[in-house]
Amino acid sequence: MSNAPKTFKHDHAVRDPAGRPIGRIIFAGGVEPEIGKPLQVALLIIPAAYTRNVLSFVFYLDGVAYRVPADTPKIKISFADGQHKVNHVVLQPV
Repeated sequence: MSNAPKTFKHDHAVRDPAGRPIGRIIFAGGVEPEIGKPLQVALLIIPAAYTRNVLSFVFYLDGVAYRVPADTPKIKISFADGQHKVNHVVLQPV
């Protein structure tokens, strides 16, 4: 057996401006999304070490800057185990 990391097909890393991986994103739906357009996301995870407010945090996916919309309902955002988790949201390019 190989020691390959177990990931889902739609599981990708989000990065900071320097290109370092800082979080994880899982796309919703069964198709690969178009980068640069609004993205439907099932789950976004950003460690609290990178931001206190996930709504104002800009992160990068394949070189394109994205942000969680400011009007995202608070019920979709949680904080547990030192990580911000955002469920079922449409991310907007910056």
